Amino acid sequence: MPKQEDKRARGWFIQRSYAYETQDKDGQTISNISEADWKRQVKEQWTSKIGDKDWLLMIFHDKDVLTNTDGTTSPKPLHAHGLVRFGTAKTQSAVIKAMNLSRSGNCQAVKSYVDSARYLLHISESAINDRKHRYHDDEVIELNKSIDETMSRTSGTNKKRPNDPDVNDYIDELSFNISQSRS
Repeated sequence: MPKQEDKRARGWFIQRSYAYETQDKDGQTISNISEADWKRQVKEQWTSKIGDKDWLLMIFHDKDVLTNTDGTTSPKPLHAHGLVRFGTAKTQSAVIKAMNLSRSGNCQAVKSYVDSARYLLHISESAINDRKHRYHDDEVIELNKSIDETMSRTSGTNKKRPNDPDVNDYIDELSFNISQSRS
């Protein structure tokens, strides 16, 4: 079985972190780039690598919180997630280089496009169970594919699921209720 870095895949789930790219391991500033400029830079770097046969969905998570060991919460540093599908299969190392990723842990072959797209919005089962902030569709940057189109496909087939507004309303309401019950 090939190692992850040797495995070729078309779909990759990628991530970058503002804090990791602007601070050293001791938390000392190594770059003075603002969050706004960093977002523009990541967007430009990622979108410039997408050809006509590729697609990209990306989002900046800036409303997540961390639960500290004492039970208090603090803001999680700004980070970007991307779901990318290339027209031709690429190795993990090629994707890391092309998308300016810092390490292999920030680049995983996609197992399910639907689940990965749902995670971008924090509407996956694990994100809901972890009470993560729910992001909205309009926060996703879409290139050659929409988030709605990606989530409306059943895994492994080209058959569309019905787009049910009642289900979307229920998810929004559930997410809101969960966020309001936080201590």
